Amino acid sequence: MARTYDLLLPRFLLPRRFAVRRQILDRLHARAVEAARGGLLLDVPSGTAVFTAPLLPQAGLRAYVGVDLALPMLQRAERRLRMRPLLLVRGDLLALPLAESAADVALCSLGLQFIPDRGLALQALRRALRPGGLCLGAAPALGLFDGYDRRHSTRPNPDFPLAADTFASELAEAGFRDVVISKEGALILWEAVAAPRADGR
Repeated sequence: MARTYDLLLPRFLLPRRFAVRRQILDRLHARAVEAARGGLLLDVPSGTAVFTAPLLPQAGLRAYVGVDLALPMLQRAERRLRMRPLLLVRGDLLALPLAESAADVALCSLGLQFIPDRGLALQALRRALRPGGLCLGAAPALGLFDGYDRRHSTRPNPDFPLAADTFASELAEAGFRDVVISKEGALILWEAVAAPRADGR
């Protein structure tokens, strides 16, 4: 499954399902890795690290933490990742294996659409980030690409796409500021800074 995912995602799923080129996600992951230089990068869901792994050996990170629900994805990621310290954890975005404010950058690439309660997911990402830490991600939204909309409407188990007109305010409600949103094909891409909480964390 994991090997098939590696082949299908860049070559088939991105252009056909989301109407984007691989380079869009390459740039997103490169931005996250560069922003995390000298710090801790949280990658959730990390999948097989197909976009991130080539960037990490020279990234100068203090640590990389990858979290995913699928064990085969993590096993493939472990074989391809060549950096230390490295922590790969089978887990859920809603129960991240990190202390509060531990991460400098959180990357959530093509995962947020699988979580019914997006508010809780965004709050979990905010808790994991230090104040001033950066959250980046990409996820599909309805109303941006007909091909994705049609497929979503016929899926027996539909996912939970973003709402293009309200996602920026959802990030703000979860404790993020300086929100930047862009759209590519069926995807919303975002970058936002973790605002200090009332307790200063």
